Amino acid sequence: MHYDMARWHAEGMPREVSMYRLAAPEKFRFELTEEGAREIAAAFKVWTFTLRGLTKLVTRIQMAWQVRKCVRMEQAVTVSSA
Repeated sequence: MHYDMARWHAEGMPREVSMYRLAAPEKFRFELTEEGAREIAAAFKVWTFTLRGLTKLVTRIQMAWQVRKCVRMEQAVTVSSA
């Protein structure tokens, strides 16, 4: 991406975006919050991936669980085995 979306969002999403333009494109990842990931995983355990389960699940999950946060790839925490 050419813009720092995480900083733009954290600063209230102003209309003027030129100050968030990056000198060079960077990689970002959009990920669920811990609560969102936990709740959606729990919903799949209950309703399953079958067509019937998915149709029930989609009406029962909360929109807030689906909201993703923007994380710069270099800021992403990596787990290494040492």
